[in-house]
Amino acid sequence: MVRDLRLWETLLSASFMQRPHEILTENTTDEMLEAQERNLSSALAFAALTVKPDSSEADLYETIVGIPHYQ
Repeated sequence: MVRDLRLWETLLSASFMQRPHEILTENTTDEMLEAQERNLSSALAFAALTVKPDSSEADLYETIVGIPHYQ
C-alpha cells in the first residue's frame, strides 16, 4: 500500500485515498502517514498541471477525483 501511495504503480490504493476518507485503525505508521501526505500532494500537482488555466477550484477537485485507478 505504501509503495502504491508513493509510486502510483497501480493507483488502486492511491486513487481511493485521494478522496475524502477516515482512517479506521490506530496502527497507522509514520511511514504510511508520510506516504499519504505525498500522495495527496502529487494528486494536487497532477490536477494543477492538467486543468485549464481559467478553471475553477471545483474543476481542480473534479480532476483529482477523476484520476483513474487500474486493476
